[in-house]
Amino acid sequence: KKMLELVFQNAGTQHALLQDMKLDLKNAEGHSTTLSGDKELRGLTGEGILAGHERRFLMPWPEKLTAAPTQIDFSFDKQAF
Repeated sequence: KKMLELVFQNAGTQHALLQDMKLDLKNAEGHSTTLSGDKELRGLTGEGILAGHERRFLMPWPEKLTAAPTQIDFSFDKQAF
């Protein structure tokens, strides 16, 4: 089964809680898709990353994603820690 691997590093000094996550994925052909919400980001939304640490997340390959992403931008509620 195809999986998407995401590695987040918290270079800050406070615990980060990944609430209200949104991922914007773009591939080499210029196609883009946005993933958000508990259903699309199951196993990622609500997770925490300790200050000075990194975490690796594996999630099922999103159906909306037709080719491997070459750029991933993300945002989350930075007030939720």
